[in-house]
Amino acid sequence: MYKFAVLTFFAICSALLPSFLLMEATAESGSAQAPRVIIVLDASGSMWGQIKNEAKISIAKEVVSDIVKDLDPQTELGLTVYGHRKKGDCNDIEAVVPISPVEKTSFTNVLQKISPKGKTPLSKAVIQAAEELKYEENKATVILVSDGIETCDLDPCKVATNLEQSGVDFTTHVIGFDIQEEDARKQLTCLAENTGGKFMTASDASSLKTSLEEAVQAAAKVEPTVKFVAVHEEGGEPIDMVSWHVFRTDAEGKKQGTAIHYGRGDTPQYELEAGTYLATVESTRGKAKAEKVIVVPEGLKEVQVEEVVLAEEGKVKLVAVTEEGGTPLDQVSWHIHTIPANDLQKGEVVTYGGGNTPEYLLLPGKYIASVESSRGKAKAEQEIEVLAGKKETIEVILAEEGKVKLVAVTEEGGTPLDQVSWHVHTIPANDMQKGELVTYGGGNTPEYLLLPGKYIATVKSSRGKAETKQEIEVLAGKKNTIEVILAEEGKVKLVAVNTEGGEPIKEVSWKVHTIPADDMTKKELVSYGGGGTPEYLLLPGKYLASVQSRGGKATAEQEIEVIAGKKNTIEVVMPTEGILKLAAVTSEGGPALDSVSWKVHTVVPEDSMQSKELVSYGGGSSPEYKILPGEYEVEVRSIKGKATASQIVTVEPGKRNTVEVLMPAEGEIELIALEKAGAAPLKTASWKLMTKVPEDSLQTSETIHYGGGATPTYRLLPGTYVAQLKVRNTDIELEKEVTVVAGKRVSEKIVITDEGQG
Repeated sequence: MYKFAVLTFFAICSALLPSFLLMEATAESGSAQAPRVIIVLDASGSMWGQIKNEAKISIAKEVVSDIVKDLDPQTELGLTVYGHRKKGDCNDIEAVVPISPVEKTSFTNVLQKISPKGKTPLSKAVIQAAEELKYEENKATVILVSDGIETCDLDPCKVATNLEQSGVDFTTHVIGFDIQEEDARKQLTCLAENTGGKFMTASDASSLKTSLEEAVQAAAKVEPTVKFVAVHEEGGEPIDMVSWHVFRTDAEGKKQGTAIHYGRGDTPQYELEAGTYLATVESTRGKAKAEKVIVVPEGLKEVQVEEVVLAEEGKVKLVAVTEEGGTPLDQVSWHIHTIPANDLQKGEVVTYGGGNTPEYLLLPGKYIASVESSRGKAKAEQEIEVLAGKKETIEVILAEEGKVKLVAVTEEGGTPLDQVSWHVHTIPANDMQKGELVTYGGGNTPEYLLLPGKYIATVKSSRGKAETKQEIEVLAGKKNTIEVILAEEGKVKLVAVNTEGGEPIKEVSWKVHTIPADDMTKKELVSYGGGGTPEYLLLPGKYLASVQSRGGKATAEQEIEVIAGKKNTIEVVMPTEGILKLAAVTSEGGPALDSVSWKVHTVVPEDSMQSKELVSYGGGSSPEYKILPGEYEVEVRSIKGKATASQIVTVEPGKRNTVEVLMPAEGEIELIALEKAGAAPLKTASWKLMTKVPEDSLQTSETIHYGGGATPTYRLLPGTYVAQLKVRNTDIELEKEVTVVAGKRVSEKIVITDEGQG
């Protein structure tokens, strides 16, 4: 029933035409095979030629992309290209998309990347395409569109004769697209006639489409079984601006899976095998939809005609005006909603758009049309009615806006300031309310379309601290330019140095505060930041600038003055810090211990009433602290054990002092409780490690560690200790004297005998 078709890029254009729809068939049919199409794209250099100021390759891509979107799902599609990769290469032929069920997005992506470069090996391209479809085993038709003559070694006439003789039923239809040379015309005519095909010509997009339709009709003949007709009433005139989908159904008439056919047109025809189907039709420009379950009987002798009744729509033309009969407003947007059944519901958006006189095809009924100024704040809505088969023009009155141009200046008539931001609020009814934000933006002379009335305009310096509020008025249909006076700021550049004129210190942070009027007033933070030379835009006046070393302890503060319209560079001198690098060792020059914690305190005389102050703290094997010059007490403590040490150190300005702090070497002891020799350690054991006190001493034993578990391990200073064992949920309580050895790990076992001794 079908001829396998190899098409150039233009042949697919017929996908939207009724003639192409005749090619559609169900792939699952026992007697028919789905159409198989190969698009052979001529991408030789001549495709950069112009037709009405547009490259032929550009026309091709646009047409093919649009048509592939509506391609029938039963069609298998491939894309073969020649002349697209190299110049002067007669073997530059590639099946960029092998024939397969079409994946439309990837197909279009591949198509858009093609760029004409090379020769025109059209004969070899026809051979390769025919072989891909196994023309020696199956019927095959090639539809070739070429814009020029063969530029490689093969003779199109001989190639056509050989293909015709060796193929089962091979035909080539040829369309000469924008052919300029007589030799090319003769060559392409021979290629078609030697295979029993047609030769057609096309000089522009319109004639090309006509020729392709004829070629497709000749390439694939299908006997349709069902013809669909959309009407507004039974027996009425066919409606052409509609789209169709045909689905298989289950026993209850419900659609199954995706559409097996789809397309457009007033009377599409499809080959459908016997069975039940659901046909849906939609208005392509409006909102009308309808569906119908149909039954195709066995042994159908003639085309079955199925009418589907579609509600007749009406057309409404909307016009926004500021007064009845006024000039239509064009800078507006529209939304049309259904009318909700009650106040608790919202209307459903039916359609939307923009422009001064939009037209919408809608189902008959009443709607709410809302319109908004696209650049301003005016809004209006109105109930409208759509009548079947009628066109109604409806005016919607929109409040006339006014335009206000805002200009920030430091004095009347001054140069507009550009580094500013704007906010426009409504004026609140009383002091308990806040104004509503109407619009905002930035720039030196912003313009806003607003409803007539009075507002509060607030302008702020984008990089500084100046801010002003001013009441403004907007007049309907008028443009008003309003100056807002903003205090002139000054710029201050802050530089932290250790000595006057020295290099700026980069690793610092800054805060700028107001200077309080008295001791009862708190200073207010005005700005902050970091870096060696920050710059701040501030209102004129005196401030307190404070700077702090990042990661260190040096600070300084200084009164500064900002002068309107001036840039002032101010140095702030801060103390020079030193760096203290610490290492805890058990012997001089030994490896640094890592499981330690550090504290650095100020040094306080023994007879002083002052308390030492914590300056810095941390952990690790070799921490570094940036601190002010002077003497400090360094304390180090074993994190997992009990060893501690302290040492007095000195920090000198601008220098790094590396200090080793000698700590006692610790040892580890592992405690194991056994019910009897060789048994597994008891998990129910609880332990205490205590200092050993002589029997005749008045001192009491001190608990050093406690815990539980099968094999706890403790880190301790060297010496003799008492390990006390208790077994949970028993009366067993035992003690054993243990010894901790520096730098070693010792295991101590307590075995519980039958008599409860160990």
